[in-house]
Amino acid sequence: MYAWVLVMIIFADATPSPSYISHMEVLKVYPNTTACGNAVKRALAIKMPVAREFRCLKLRNITNLKKVNN
Repeated sequence: MYAWVLVMIIFADATPSPSYISHMEVLKVYPNTTACGNAVKRALAIKMPVAREFRCLKLRNITNLKKVNN
């Protein structure tokens, strides 16, 4: 079974730099890449005063995933 996780990455500096990550947080789990990709587009439309990035990460071989959000 696969799951897609929407992750928000907040950078320490004003410009995104992979070596200066301040915080990462899992926002939601999705059943497929399309749903997660659509969530990334919605998240990017929200203006925030910090440098951040949203990514969909694929989790493989999930055997016991609790449904924590809709």
